[in-house]
Amino acid sequence: MSTTTQSRARLGAIILVSMAAGGLIGHSASAGQPHMVNALTFLQRADNQLQMALPDHAGYREQAISLTEQAISAVNAGIAAAD
Repeated sequence: MSTTTQSRARLGAIILVSMAAGGLIGHSASAGQPHMVNALTFLQRADNQLQMALPDHAGYREQAISLTEQAISAVNAGIAAAD
């Protein structure tokens, strides 16, 4: 396995563990907000996929990662504000 492939695999594993931990915490803290929690889960999955994508998309991958991370922050803020 190449170094790049190993790095991507490690990054993917870290993201998945973070998503699982965040999902467990988020679900218990915001049980009354299923749509926000679902949106957060989908955004985290999208971010994971973008992180694993090859970086040869004329800068659009990086832009999508940034926008997805901003959306994750906004959803987290919305959940926190409603709790």
